[in-house]
Amino acid sequence: MLPKTYKKADVFFICQFSEARLRVIRCARTVAGKVEFLESKAREFPVLTDKETLSLNLGQILKELDFRDNPLIVSLPRAQATCRYLKIPSKIPSEVEQIASLQAPRYLPYQANELITAYQPILVDQDGYTHINLFIAHRDVIEDYTKIFKKLNVKNYSVFLSSVGLLNLYYTLNPQIKSSAILIDIDADQAQIAIVNKDNFFFSRSFKVPRNLPEWENVITQEINKTRNACLKETSYQDPEKIVIFGSPDNFQSLTEIVNKQTAIPVEIFPYWQKLSFPQVLLNQVSGSGVSYAHLVGLGLKSIPESASLLPPEIRSQARNNLKAREKLRVVYFLLCVVIIFALGVLKNIDNKVRFLGYVKAELNKIEKDARSIEGLQERVEFVEKSHQKKPSALDILYELHQIIPEEVVLTNFSYDQSGQIVLRGQTPQMNNIFEFVTRLEQSAVFRSFETKVRYASNKKSSVGDLIDFEIGGVKK
Repeated sequence: MLPKTYKKADVFFICQFSEARLRVIRCARTVAGKVEFLESKAREFPVLTDKETLSLNLGQILKELDFRDNPLIVSLPRAQATCRYLKIPSKIPSEVEQIASLQAPRYLPYQANELITAYQPILVDQDGYTHINLFIAHRDVIEDYTKIFKKLNVKNYSVFLSSVGLLNLYYTLNPQIKSSAILIDIDADQAQIAIVNKDNFFFSRSFKVPRNLPEWENVITQEINKTRNACLKETSYQDPEKIVIFGSPDNFQSLTEIVNKQTAIPVEIFPYWQKLSFPQVLLNQVSGSGVSYAHLVGLGLKSIPESASLLPPEIRSQARNNLKAREKLRVVYFLLCVVIIFALGVLKNIDNKVRFLGYVKAELNKIEKDARSIEGLQERVEFVEKSHQKKPSALDILYELHQIIPEEVVLTNFSYDQSGQIVLRGQTPQMNNIFEFVTRLEQSAVFRSFETKVRYASNKKSSVGDLIDFEIGGVKK
């Protein structure tokens, strides 16, 4: 069972599996936003294990770790994808994504519809070009994952390249570092190299490591030099200032000396687990010399933009629609709560007024001498009552909002107080949707008597892309 301090929504899982190995980590985010790594399960298989066996073992591990349809992050091995540094002649994210996907067949001999692409934006230059790191995977590779998850009824999952995890791990644990570096992650039989600089990685490669052979360290050095040369040729960025090896000094001390001698670049070993929270059993797994958990841990440390997701476009689109639907349901639920609370207040107010009017009428029948003055008082009371009835009710306002709100606008907050002030807060992907909303408010029969204006509109990033937070205020004229 999960610890009492963790809610279901706080727990998430990270996994990586190939034809020979399967690893899953259960994690949780605390109230303070800190990530804790709770438990891990692993399986080793003979080479070229079939998908049915992988699926069966993954299902067993998820059950052992008490998986309850929590979010699942998949680390795609670097060997199963291709990376290329590109300059795209646009700074509009949707255009960058489309152009990048059309460029993919230049690097893999397949049609565009046979490939799945994702990208990491690096910068936008003065000429309006967006520099990106393009990730390319064959559709069959990704669909093998989606078929397994469908069979296991896992719905909330994402797929990111393992190199992104190395980038996250290095800069999240070293936020003060702004210099470039070569990151090296050495697994049981594979290694990957990523050249990074200021929260971006420009180039990465994957290669086999024969650690059972003598002088295997020379293979690492050769691959470092190949990667440096290819990166400088493709990106024209400066040579990295240091080399960082994820692992334990006890395991890679000789490698450090050899790499430093043959590359003339400072080398350091980074035992990242010393800066993170691990229970003792998981700590022994992470700090061991057999396999590497660096890329898995890195993918869990912070959120990753949707543009880097290697899920098929149709699944990403469905996930965005599901998220929008959930957000709309939350807004509807919130508005219903507001209506109920306001309605209870209104009903209580009306009941009091009815009782008061009854009392006044009873007194009028008793007093004849002051009939005229009381009659005048009654007329004033009735006038106040009619004036109150002319004010738009919360139900009128909510119904009118439902009729006029643009399709792309989602309301997140609504308030309407006794003084006649209205505050609307929401989100939308485009600024012109806000202006259209204000125009419709001004033309509305209910809101025509209010003076409405946009109080603020600010950009923010979310899991469904760039959004604009806004607030519209309305005051009775």
